[in-house]
Amino acid sequence: MSTNFKELVIACDPETVFECLSSDYDDDRIRAYAEVIDKLLDLEPIKSEYIICLQEVESEDEFYTEVFGVKNSCDLKWSLSMMKWSEWLGMKIHETSQAIYTKDQIICHCLWEMTFYGFDEKTIEDTKNDILRDDEDFNIEGYEE
Repeated sequence: MSTNFKELVIACDPETVFECLSSDYDDDRIRAYAEVIDKLLDLEPIKSEYIICLQEVESEDEFYTEVFGVKNSCDLKWSLSMMKWSEWLGMKIHETSQAIYTKDQIICHCLWEMTFYGFDEKTIEDTKNDILRDDEDFNIEGYEE
């Protein structure tokens, strides 16, 4: 069964999510993440054409979990880091990702991605606008691997 991100946030165990953030990202900004979770619980999801995917990436010097979006059966990976949080909430979670990761791990990695540019939507939107204004060649579209 395909679950959307809002359903996972409602069912999450914040302490487990914070433990994941601390161990996987060495990030102990618990209060900031708790405030984001509270904001997400108050927002209404907007239906999205994107599906959230998680994938382990391993290179010579690092190992991490990549979070990206896909549309239908398209091979493009779409960055979700600057998406509106209400759209994140309406995104379905890819069934393979649900089979590999626990709900709290999915939330952990998605929180890391969605707060990469800030812990509130205004900061993220301002950063997005700065990038678009300063770099006319910047492509906010998807990327292929």
